[in-house]
Amino acid sequence: MRKIFPLLLLMSLLLNSCFFYKEVKITNIRNVELVKFENNAIIIEADVDVFNPNFYDIEVVDSQLKIYLDGDILGNAKILNNLRVDAKDSSEKHLEIRTVYKGKLSSSLKGIFGLALGKEMNIKIEGIVKGKAMGLTHEYPLHLEQEISL
Repeated sequence: MRKIFPLLLLMSLLLNSCFFYKEVKITNIRNVELVKFENNAIIIEADVDVFNPNFYDIEVVDSQLKIYLDGDILGNAKILNNLRVDAKDSSEKHLEIRTVYKGKLSSSLKGIFGLALGKEMNIKIEGIVKGKAMGLTHEYPLHLEQEISL
């Protein structure tokens, strides 16, 4: 019985951490900049505001995103840089995103030229960001849409 008690205690703590999870909020994208063209991809940098209401730090370990410009899909995207969000913190984070062209080539080029020419556009980013906290991985849904000046 004495050997089982620590195991039960550990399991209850792990299960309770699932119940105490609060959704991480990502708002306000700005300073969007086209940094580099590659063969079938572009590198975009941007700043976003992130709020982590949880009592633990979260480290981004993977992402599966789609980026749309003015309603046209630009492509699938991944966050390239290491990102850590401190517990009970609201801060600005700098993102480096690699987007692989997808969909109609003309739609992709329209979005890319819009970035290059510096016009105002509607950007939508949606998908899943995987974070790791206290040894456990959790998926955080992301849906962000707003007008941006490039």
